[in-house]
Amino acid sequence: LRQANGVQAAILAPTSYAEGAQLYRKAESRLEEGGEIEAIQRDLERAIAAFAKGTEHSGVARATFEATLQARNDAASADAATYASTDWRKAEERFVEAATQL
Repeated sequence: LRQANGVQAAILAPTSYAEGAQLYRKAESRLEEGGEIEAIQRDLERAIAAFAKGTEHSGVARATFEATLQARNDAASADAATYASTDWRKAEERFVEAATQL
């Protein structure tokens, strides 16, 4: 999870990242409910695999969207989410959509 977060997999490989996050939360829920350790381990192994896939795909997406990422970072630095929230949200949605298509 830490490695996936470090390469921005949540935005660069959103499908794999979401799958990993869902499986991780599932494992947490099973643990809290006293579930079988084998099922928890299986969920965690699948989560790790999904995060690893997202980490790998992030490299391709980073190269593909280099200029877009720079523009996004510039907008974030200018606090666009606050001052142009509607445009920021639409741009984020389109970016995630494009990354999903990749």
